[in-house]
Amino acid sequence: LRQDEVANQLKISRASVAMYLRKARETGIVNISTSTQLFTDDVMARRLEDAFKLDAVWIAPENAYVADPSTDIAVLAASVFLELVKKGDRIGVAWGRTVYTIADIMSYADLQDVTVVQLCGNLGAPYSYRPDQCTMEIARRL
Repeated sequence: LRQDEVANQLKISRASVAMYLRKARETGIVNISTSTQLFTDDVMARRLEDAFKLDAVWIAPENAYVADPSTDIAVLAASVFLELVKKGDRIGVAWGRTVYTIADIMSYADLQDVTVVQLCGNLGAPYSYRPDQCTMEIARRL
C-alpha cells in the first residue's frame, strides 16, 4: 500500500504515516524495500539497454498521485543502490535534494568494509542537502 492509502485506512494524515514509518525504520522495527525485479522486467527498460548497450536500466513507474516524481525516483534508486553495494566497495556521494531523499529513505544495511566519501563541497546549499549531510546519512545507513 502507498502511504496515502494507509493514511486513509487508518484515518490519519499522510504526514503521520510518514513519521511513524521513519521512526519504525530508525529503530529497526521495520525494513521497507522495493522489489526492483518489478522495474527490471519492464519492456522499455530492455529496449533502452539494447539500444544504448547498457548493463541495466530501471524505470520508476509514473504515479499520478505524487506531486513531485523525484520521490518515486529516490525510492527506486535507494532500493537499487542497496542491491548494487557489496563488501569492499567505495562509494562517492554528491549532494542535492534527490541524493538526500535517497539517503533519508534508504533502508538500513549491515555492510562491512564499505567506504563512503564526499565528492564535492557546497556550504551554500540548505543544511540537509549539503554534501557532508548526504554522505553522513548514507554512511550511517550502510
